[in-house]
Amino acid sequence: MGSFIVDKFYLFFQGVLVFQTIFLGIMYTITLKKDIFFYSTYLLAQTVYFFWNAPYTFFGISDNTVFDSSFYLYLNTPLIIITNLLYSYFLMYFFTGLYNSKRKDFLIKLMAGVALFLITISSISIYVEQSNQYIFYLANLLSTGFSIYLLTGLFKRRIPNSSWIVTGMILNIFGNALTILMIVLWRSNIHHLFTDEYPLFFMRCGILADIIFYLIAILKKWNFQEKQLAIQQIEKQLAIEKIRNKISGQLHDDIGSTLSGVSIYSHLANDLLEKGEYNNAKKSLHIIQNSTDEMVEKLA
Repeated sequence: MGSFIVDKFYLFFQGVLVFQTIFLGIMYTITLKKDIFFYSTYLLAQTVYFFWNAPYTFFGISDNTVFDSSFYLYLNTPLIIITNLLYSYFLMYFFTGLYNSKRKDFLIKLMAGVALFLITISSISIYVEQSNQYIFYLANLLSTGFSIYLLTGLFKRRIPNSSWIVTGMILNIFGNALTILMIVLWRSNIHHLFTDEYPLFFMRCGILADIIFYLIAILKKWNFQEKQLAIQQIEKQLAIEKIRNKISGQLHDDIGSTLSGVSIYSHLANDLLEKGEYNNAKKSLHIIQNSTDEMVEKLA
């Protein structure tokens, strides 16, 4: 009964994994956001990994037929390393703009170099017929260490809108830790359902939780960014209105001053005309003309 339920969960989980890989791939083509790209490729790598680590469940092929093949021996561990690296890149880009750190960027570059080194060592170990199991543990340890480093930084800085993705990260780490524990128990000759038949069950649970919380985090992050954008637009509009009001006030003062001058000089010109002082009256009219021309230029 327990095996039947777990098998059904495996099928359900794999369907979710495939759907989310396609869905997020489409989302990336629309948004071109790097965090979505790395998460979709991470899920793609996980999809491949879980397909060929449960060949009988999905394809009716004997597990030993796949696990004993050179194709599996050479590529399984590198796939794990690449998957962990993709998840680390996803975390880096998801928190870009929310949590910037030169040390974080340096660690990612270091992990990329270490990943290439581990893949090389894994291939050499298989070629000389030595176990490369320690590389599996080391790759998971590095990825977990980077995730914990990010979690520590997030808690210290109290990054807004990070609680959902942090929850997903914690559950993913916990699922990986339980899976490694199952493998260690199996190697220690402690046998039960999850050590013998389904050691990756807890890893799947962690990834499923991570997917759910990531989707929530995306919606929360986009909502937060939309609000920030709206606030910036309002602040920009207010700044424009402030400038307009300032200019309007200055023009009001200039127009008032000009009209006062026009009124004074027009009365003066009228008096000068009555007295027959045509030259002086002409000068007053010239001053009025210059003042109105200047005001027309300011209003243009």
